[in-house]
Amino acid sequence: MCNNMMDEDEIKKIILDSYLKILKREADIDGLNYYLDLMKKGKINQEKLENILTNSDEFVGYKQIEKSLSKKLKNYDQIKIPKIVAMYRIRNEARWIEKSLEQASKICQEIVILDDCSTDNTVEICKKNSNVVEIHERKEQLPLDEVRDKKIIWKMALKRNPEFILIFDGDDILTPNSKETLLNEIVNLYPNDIVFSFQFLQMHDKPNQYRVDGDYDKVAQIRLIRINDYTRNLEFEESGYPGNAHSLHSPPTKYVPVRSDVKILHYGYYDKNTRMNKFNYFHEVDPGGSDFNGYKSLISGDLDESVLEFKILPEGKFLKNIK
Repeated sequence: MCNNMMDEDEIKKIILDSYLKILKREADIDGLNYYLDLMKKGKINQEKLENILTNSDEFVGYKQIEKSLSKKLKNYDQIKIPKIVAMYRIRNEARWIEKSLEQASKICQEIVILDDCSTDNTVEICKKNSNVVEIHERKEQLPLDEVRDKKIIWKMALKRNPEFILIFDGDDILTPNSKETLLNEIVNLYPNDIVFSFQFLQMHDKPNQYRVDGDYDKVAQIRLIRINDYTRNLEFEESGYPGNAHSLHSPPTKYVPVRSDVKILHYGYYDKNTRMNKFNYFHEVDPGGSDFNGYKSLISGDLDESVLEFKILPEGKFLKNIK
């Protein structure tokens, strides 16, 4: 399709997708505006843009570093591993939390948790993990306020004097064998970068299957923050929705995130029952959900299977014993 036949949003999407595909990061504002102008004027197309990015100093340097460091990481037990503290805000996550903590513990030396009045055995499972160093157990149900809770758990994580904070929900599970990839990124490839985003794979009905129709294949969130004098004083912001629902998992920063090659498997919509429960929960918290089309995407595949599109994870990239 010619550039002059596309609207600005379509061109922006091409640029953003090209950055993620080639440079493995989100486009900075200057780069986005620069290539947007060139494409709108017809000076370059998608093929030319990808050729420019592939031949950029950033891409060539990245590949050279990646190649040279692959040998060093064979002795990666010798590198200085930074202190990473994981933080969780959870409620009734007994189905997933054990596996989530197991995977997080392979990367994070310490884990802090805020439990919001779980009525299942979530807390008991958490206490069995040796890397869990503090649990804030709320005994009395308070009105929903995600920002209030995230401020509490953020301060708990900072008290552990981390070099990084990694943020999870109870139904998030890191892909297997993530440790070496992440350490390579934060220690060697991007030693001066501050924030890192992760692609979320929305697992659907089968252990190795994730959904890619619509925007499902484009979800990425900042979940890892390097702690410095600036980030230590970050503040979570109100979301504008009831109970501060949909608030950002991490406090907003001035930094452009690096897109990590590590993936997070999200099981919040794994089977029909969890999807319907989440659909009902959002309608209870945010009646109507006008900004999210009534949350119909959560159950769209259960109502009409023809809308579903999937990709399959290869061996070693998913957890087989998921129920």
